[in-house]
Amino acid sequence: MNELMNIESRNTLTSLEVAQIVGKEHKNILADIRDEIGKLGEERGRLIFQPTTYIDNFNRSQPMFLLNYKGVLQLGARYNAETRFRLIEKIEQLQKPMTIEDMIILQANEMKSVKHRIDVVENKVDNEIRIDHTEQRKLQKTIATRVYQRLDVIDADRNLMFPAIYRDLKDRFGVASYRDIKRKDLTEALAYVQNWIEKAELRN
Repeated sequence: MNELMNIESRNTLTSLEVAQIVGKEHKNILADIRDEIGKLGEERGRLIFQPTTYIDNFNRSQPMFLLNYKGVLQLGARYNAETRFRLIEKIEQLQKPMTIEDMIILQANEMKSVKHRIDVVENKVDNEIRIDHTEQRKLQKTIATRVYQRLDVIDADRNLMFPAIYRDLKDRFGVASYRDIKRKDLTEALAYVQNWIEKAELRN
């Protein structure tokens, strides 16, 4: 019954996994693999080192290799006996059929990894997207409302008040134009405008 519950095994090791096992940066592992391909020749090298890509935490496509058993042996010959042993042990472990329980754990870990990448992308979007036209209009109306509120209680030149509030708003959020305010900062920007007080020199 247990044999029926086994899942198909993995037959390759990624260059990312190799980097973790060897304790080197991934770019150095890529260089080692490309060197081996150069020595073996492109045709034979690609039989044991398969080029592919992966998506990094910044949603960028990056180069990677898949190594079969022979690829692990070929690359492992570059390293010391202890490192070579760990590489061989790892791919032999991967080649063993996984149980249902192992597959559930693997899928759970992959889901966590996907969620992390999604969170990174969403955070990047929130940090980079500027307010759209509708949001700009909302901010403009809030600014106009605040200026006229202040003009109701102080004696000041309207033509100086508007440039002043826009200037203070840009300084507050470190942007060249109010249109450059990030969407994630819109609520804070509206609150800032609603509580804005002009500098004393603007009052007559």
